[in-house]
Amino acid sequence: MVMAAAPWLCSWQLRAGLVAICISFVFNTNCAIAARQLMRSSTGQDHIRRNLLDNGLGLTPPMGWNSWNHFNCHIEEKLIKETADSMVSTGLAALGYEYINLDDCWAEQNRDSEGNLVAKSSAFPSGIKALADYVHSKGLKLGIYSDAGTLTCQQMPGSLGHEEQDAHTFASWGIDYLKYDNCYSTGTSPKERYPVMSKALLNSSRPIFFSLCEWGVEDPATWAASVGNSWRTTGDISDNWDSMTSCADQNDIWASYAGPGGWNDPDMLEVGNGGMTLEEYRAHFSIWALAKAPLLIGCDIRSMDDATLSLLSNKEVIAVNQDKLGAQGKQVTSGTDLQVWAGPLSDNRVALVLWNRSPSKATVTAHWSDIGLKPATVVEARDLWEHSTGPSVSEKLSADLESHACKMVALRSVIGGLRSGRSWNQYISPAAVRNVESAEFQWRKMMSTGSASAEKEEKESEVKKVEDSTVVSNYWGIMRPKITREDGTEWPWNCFKPWDTYRADTSIDLSKHHVPKNFQDRVAFRAVKFLRVLSDLYFKERHGCHAMMLETVAGVPGMVGGMVLHLRSLRRFEHSGGWIKALLEEAENERMHLMTVGELVKPVWHERLLVLAAQGVFFNAFFVFYLLSPKIAHRFTGYLEEEAVISYTDYLKAIEDGKIENVPAPAIAIDYWRLPKDARLLDVITVIRADEAHHRDVNHFASDIQFQGKELREAPAPIGYH
Repeated sequence: MVMAAAPWLCSWQLRAGLVAICISFVFNTNCAIAARQLMRSSTGQDHIRRNLLDNGLGLTPPMGWNSWNHFNCHIEEKLIKETADSMVSTGLAALGYEYINLDDCWAEQNRDSEGNLVAKSSAFPSGIKALADYVHSKGLKLGIYSDAGTLTCQQMPGSLGHEEQDAHTFASWGIDYLKYDNCYSTGTSPKERYPVMSKALLNSSRPIFFSLCEWGVEDPATWAASVGNSWRTTGDISDNWDSMTSCADQNDIWASYAGPGGWNDPDMLEVGNGGMTLEEYRAHFSIWALAKAPLLIGCDIRSMDDATLSLLSNKEVIAVNQDKLGAQGKQVTSGTDLQVWAGPLSDNRVALVLWNRSPSKATVTAHWSDIGLKPATVVEARDLWEHSTGPSVSEKLSADLESHACKMVALRSVIGGLRSGRSWNQYISPAAVRNVESAEFQWRKMMSTGSASAEKEEKESEVKKVEDSTVVSNYWGIMRPKITREDGTEWPWNCFKPWDTYRADTSIDLSKHHVPKNFQDRVAFRAVKFLRVLSDLYFKERHGCHAMMLETVAGVPGMVGGMVLHLRSLRRFEHSGGWIKALLEEAENERMHLMTVGELVKPVWHERLLVLAAQGVFFNAFFVFYLLSPKIAHRFTGYLEEEAVISYTDYLKAIEDGKIENVPAPAIAIDYWRLPKDARLLDVITVIRADEAHHRDVNHFASDIQFQGKELREAPAPIGYH
């Protein structure tokens, strides 16, 4: 049995090794701490869900222009160039509108003799590569369109079955954005077709924003975060009031799934196309901005009027859409045409839209209880369309609005603060920063006035809040939130948060083996095999103990590699192509493996000390190894992870054969991998093995890049599912 009942090392064996390596451990403790801190500082996005598509794109909703809403199939090279010119000359580019996206009808009806997509010669005589170069010369980016079917909606060739080929074609042309439609799908699920193109784009050597357009057929908000950077939640929008409001309402259902790196998409903007009134267009733009929807202009910007340009270039409304918190706003009242929409912003602000969807003039009121504020909270309200700040208000905010008109404001607390507890949970997405949830400022401490009794009252209130929370107020007087699971129970872990969890890809190919191709490969392979022999001799059939030491060693390569890349990136002022995050996240994942195995083995103090000391020694050795030859270091790690897959396979066989009791899974594992509440040890080892297979692929890929004489940053890191 691998349980707490039996120690897994004899005391005399331990002490002989410990004396020799304790000094090395002491020196390396600080290194491990520094590496972990580097992880937090280098990613800077701890609040982003771990299962996002990692191409480094879409940290804020995309902004740009798309050809379909106004021009349909009537597009050609001159139009696109003139649109790029206008994007710059109107000042829209300076506001963040950067994508110039071709929709359907840009390609010939047939592929060339080698199966490649070809631009329609009559419309794009210079080709797409030349067009991309022109758009790039304007400081803009070019987007293109394809389909996850045999044909596009307008019956040009689709990409189904040609994903790798088309992705490399798009990359070679310099494409920056792909809209991927859902026509002629042969009846297979989007969940099967879209990930194929996603992986192809990641392997294309060029970061390409991936926009899924499957029309919300299979609720992509629930599964597309690991596949694309945005996903359509609705059918196609039309230039009329009913269509626009319908898209807004359908998109609102999925608010909690959006966040930096992955956005809900209620379709492109119709502002300026003439089918709605100015006030309806204002509401359209306001709600899209609040909902963190992609802001893709759909009119002819070459000839738009001043009113349209004014709407589209409102810096304050755009700032709501591009807010760094990335929390999608949503409707917070229901059952009426007099609606209140709201969402949190960074710096403890709240964005608010009062919207009269009724057929006549009416007063719309937002009560503080609707938006998570205490009734006594005093706020200043900044009108984002009038560009003015009114008198401070409390309890509620009202506006008299014409039919279909709206008022959009940003609220900033003057006295009071956001409501403590869970009130923001229903508004903030799981991908957003949670420390906004319960921010409670000690305003009176910053003020010189106020009665002694009021001061005493507030102090008592603060003490009660501390007693009610598991986290003490920090130096700045901001309370840390009480985080809860989806079922309302308290989140017990400090080592990771709900948005750091994920489901392992247990369908990953476990049989992969990198055949040694050269002398360096053979050295790395044989070194790992030699270590495996020593490990087997020492631990024999004690799989849990073997796993514990394995995870101790396996956490080091990612930590070292990520730290070295981080320092190199700072020295050269270069990006890493996602590799810093990939390697440090690998180290963090291995740490969670170690914590989970530790829960099962329950090591005594000298076993814990051996684990830490072994990590210290291996850290020194691998650090030197990585500086001398990172490509061999990654190859060594790849083979080490191959052995990990084999070891965990042996572990699973021992469980299935009854040699090891299939005990209930530790609570930490159930939360981290989102396992069922009745999960067992077998389930835990299965997902850990899948993680190791992913780490295997990452490290062999890193080594392959460097053996080709390239730097890691030249190829996007294949972070995959975590």
